[in-house]
Amino acid sequence: MNSDRPQSVWLLLFLTCSILLAGGSLYPFQLRLTPDPRGWAFLWEAWPHKLSRTDLLTNVAIYIPFGMFGMRWIAGRLPILAGVLLIGATGILFSTFMESAQLFVRYRVASNADIAFNALGVYTGIALAPLLSGRSHFAMQMLAGKRHHFRPGWITRAGLTLIALWLLAQFSLQAPSLVAGTLQSGFKPFWEAGRHVAFDGANTLLFALEIASISLFTASLMRPERS
Repeated sequence: MNSDRPQSVWLLLFLTCSILLAGGSLYPFQLRLTPDPRGWAFLWEAWPHKLSRTDLLTNVAIYIPFGMFGMRWIAGRLPILAGVLLIGATGILFSTFMESAQLFVRYRVASNADIAFNALGVYTGIALAPLLSGRSHFAMQMLAGKRHHFRPGWITRAGLTLIALWLLAQFSLQAPSLVAGTLQSGFKPFWEAGRHVAFDGANTLLFALEIASISLFTASLMRPERS
């Protein structure tokens, strides 16, 4: 029974990651009155002449956990090559389905380039999955660091899970922040900002308060001598 426990944990993480990706893909959850007139043609249309580096990095990063958790879930159940093909194909199909669903969501634009970079993220996660093995040096160092810096118990584990989910949500520029709207509306990477950028003091204060709250919450989970 104990040998099955890690698999169930990876499955839970994999499903949680999938739900978050689906939510981020369908945000703001407003159906179009009429579907995107391009229809399914977006799947084979030419890529945009200019791709945003922010969108590119985001589309890769948000699918890395999908590949990592998926591979850890099926570890030992299938040959490695079969697992790579299965999780890779599942990630591509999942991304294609989410992009297709955006045809019916207001303010979202379905893109085959997004699918391509999502696939790159899945296979990057697959390549990084061995780092999460309990026998890997990286995993042992992470576990030792957690024991050294954080309090023991399920409350800490739950708190760290919430922080990890918050961090994952921040990779989606469309996802709502806790208090300050979306990151896309609050922050603009320097490579995409124009010469004249308006400073929004109220929004900046809200983001500062949010980050301070996350920092205080993290400190409450740490051992007294480490916080």
